[in-house]
Amino acid sequence: MGPEHPSDITRVFCDFLSETVATHRSLERTSPTSLPPFWKTPEPHDRQIYPLYGPVEMNHYEIADAISQTLGIPVRYEPLEVATFAEGLKARDSSSHLVQHLSNVAVDYQNGIFAGTNNLVEGSSATGRR
Repeated sequence: MGPEHPSDITRVFCDFLSETVATHRSLERTSPTSLPPFWKTPEPHDRQIYPLYGPVEMNHYEIADAISQTLGIPVRYEPLEVATFAEGLKARDSSSHLVQHLSNVAVDYQNGIFAGTNNLVEGSSATGRR
């Protein structure tokens, strides 16, 4: 692999996941009232399946463009084979669980598992947002 570039979407994505998990764990310890409803009362959501697509369907190029606009830095999408992506994650000392999970997510994306739109994130009792 070449030198890491600030617009390397793999790094941005992995950093985002790490920061998100750390933020939620911190909120859980310090400010439980700010957590989404499903974290406060998980029972109604037990064994439920919520297909979370969002209001707009985007391809990888559109996602990279949206991230670029949001962060204010150039972000590019370069297609990789799943095995190449996994090797890149391993080279960054990602856990085997994360490598397996993201590799399977990539395959599912290629197979259209995540295709579609809905409003479950914004219009759901799980998030408390309307």
